[in-house]
Amino acid sequence: MLKRSLPILLLLATPAIADVLPPPGVREAQLGALIRAAGHQCDERPVPTMQRPSPEQSSALLEKHLRAEIVSCANGARYRVTTSYRPGNPMSYEKDGPPPAPVVQKLD
Repeated sequence: MLKRSLPILLLLATPAIADVLPPPGVREAQLGALIRAAGHQCDERPVPTMQRPSPEQSSALLEKHLRAEIVSCANGARYRVTTSYRPGNPMSYEKDGPPPAPVVQKLD
């Protein structure tokens, strides 16, 4: 009986695995929307760069459950977008309170 039910179980597990990763471009669209919501001009899908803050800044951000990303828009403008990041159980919001609002800073 296990041999018959194994293919069915695998088919049922496939949609759950597929739901974990967002499609390509979703994060870029989210970052662009945050930049525009802050009153800046940026295209629909800006390019996040792999530049990270200094180790001191990074550890300070992680303690506050924040993540900073440097984003380049098509018009040449660059922004640091800081968003809330709480790994693990989303129920931590109940204990720690709501996440902080995103912060967008224009870089020179």
